[in-house]
Amino acid sequence: MYFRNTNDGGAVNDPQLRQFEIEHSRQKTDTAEEGSCSQDGADCSTSDDSNRYKKLLDSSYTLTVLNPASVEGGRGIQVLQQTVPMRTSTIKVEFQPGQAILVTQNVLRFRLYEPDLRPVGWAERTLQVDGVTIPDSRNVTDGGVTICKKDVYRLVLPTSSGTWSLCSNGESFGQRGPHNMGPARRVAEHRFIIVTGTRGPASVTAQLERLGVYLANLFHLTSDTTAPVVKDTELRTEDAELHNLIVIGGPQENSWAEGFIDTVPLSWDEKGMTLGDCRFTHPRTGALFLARHAGKGLSLVLMGNSLSGVEDVVQLGRPTIPPMTRSPFSNLVPDFILTGPDFQRSGPGGYLCAGFWGNQWDLRRELISCAC
Repeated sequence: MYFRNTNDGGAVNDPQLRQFEIEHSRQKTDTAEEGSCSQDGADCSTSDDSNRYKKLLDSSYTLTVLNPASVEGGRGIQVLQQTVPMRTSTIKVEFQPGQAILVTQNVLRFRLYEPDLRPVGWAERTLQVDGVTIPDSRNVTDGGVTICKKDVYRLVLPTSSGTWSLCSNGESFGQRGPHNMGPARRVAEHRFIIVTGTRGPASVTAQLERLGVYLANLFHLTSDTTAPVVKDTELRTEDAELHNLIVIGGPQENSWAEGFIDTVPLSWDEKGMTLGDCRFTHPRTGALFLARHAGKGLSLVLMGNSLSGVEDVVQLGRPTIPPMTRSPFSNLVPDFILTGPDFQRSGPGGYLCAGFWGNQWDLRRELISCAC
């Protein structure tokens, strides 16, 4: 008879290994500073709890970010927007007595805040960014302050004077930031609803509903996520604004699709779709794209020149390797993808266009790859 023992920690429950870790992870100091305890069993009765971990440290730090949505920040700095999205951005900071010197690369907008642990003390420092002194930077509160380059529509040399200043939150006036950056999988990082269209023929409406249920089941099986499936005619605006949306069907099939198409550089008519200089008229063309929704929210639209095109882009949510099941749309799906007639046979080789939107939900050639 086999008896299963309770897990005792396995390889990490090793006395020698644990003793080594304890000895080398313990911070040792020769002298005790006021308001701190440095030795076990020492008299710490005079220590002030409010002063522990509150000493301002002067040091250097580099924050490296690829996607502002994936990094909340560090040492009181958070990147909110990049000059070229989805490229490496860095902020190098040198903390000196009474001063903080920042040097940025590929950064358009960032936030300063006072962290709960190891405070920076922004209110006690003057701030210099790429050689520009920010006059009101001492007004950092718990909510933080946002600093931007004045001209966000063109590249400004980081050594140019007068380019940085305090500004408002860009996401409130249509720009992209941590809350509404891609890639496509981020639509499911907040409560979301799958919306199926009912405008088309009964057979198309039924198939769109089946595709919605298929996606909902994928989210449940791969991520233990509950994804409600509702018809476009049943979704109330007040409910939609509280959720991200996955919209299945284009303007001909889904009443919610047209409003989202108007927010991105993709245009549609009965003969096909247009993106930049590319025109896609083949019936078996599908489009998956992110669009802004309800302020800082996201919508993911799945549409096509035909029902076959819609079915193709829905398959982008299917796990590529079943034993290594991933959440839908989490494997190599950027902000948008257009699939062509060869997609079923060639997979990613059948993409007609793929890439990321710009900071104003615009089309930027350095962020896309198209075959047209």
